[in-house]
Amino acid sequence: MKFNHEEFEYYDVLKATTLDRESYLKIAKLTAILRVANGLDRSHKQKFKDVKTVLKDDILTITVETNEDITLERGMFSHRADFFEEVYSVKPVIKQKRNS
Repeated sequence: MKFNHEEFEYYDVLKATTLDRESYLKIAKLTAILRVANGLDRSHKQKFKDVKTVLKDDILTITVETNEDITLERGMFSHRADFFEEVYSVKPVIKQKRNS
């Protein structure tokens, strides 16, 4: 997907687009979800055993169960969460739960 790694082009900036506004919004929403998902597995090592999400107020808490070092994933997640928040008006946060 083009916008997963490139800067997202805003609708009013696009000059020669064949997309209607509804299609454009779908692409923006899917891009936001994909960026967050990719941020969660940035190392491609599938470090998380279990993932749970809770939406409360305007915060989406994503709890991941792992004993692994997730410094890389936290950094990439934070970077990619900004666009998600812009699109959905919901701030995603990652919370680590250690395995017993």
